[in-house]
Amino acid sequence: MITWFNDNRVFFFWTKLYVDFYYVSKECRMTPDEMRYLLKSGNFGSGIDICATLTESVNFSTTCPLFAHYKDITLEVTNLVFDGSIATILHENQIRPEKIRLRVLDISDTVLLEMFDYFLALSVPPRFVVVLFAQTKPVTLA
Repeated sequence: MITWFNDNRVFFFWTKLYVDFYYVSKECRMTPDEMRYLLKSGNFGSGIDICATLTESVNFSTTCPLFAHYKDITLEVTNLVFDGSIATILHENQIRPEKIRLRVLDISDTVLLEMFDYFLALSVPPRFVVVLFAQTKPVTLA
């Protein structure tokens, strides 16, 4: 369906992009190109909420520039690979959200702490940051 919109050059103007099929008990699957199309072609005001499985792996560093202008970001994207230092990627792309929720994360403790340092160093830090991990982390993270 999304590919049809792309092929026919359909653009969107809504207040928020919400991609999720939890309510119909189906898995939301999209190609990396479909996700890029949605993020590039739409004007979704201030927010995006994507809960989906990509059909193939994509590096966060290549999609991060598409999130730069959003103030409310929720990503629960299976096969979105958080490569390298998330803090560096966020800084290079000037990501300054008011709210950010990153779910299904598989990152090291060091990368997590660097990301929090980045958010705390912003002149206006996010009002809240939610991080849910793909696997349980030890309580002694420090």
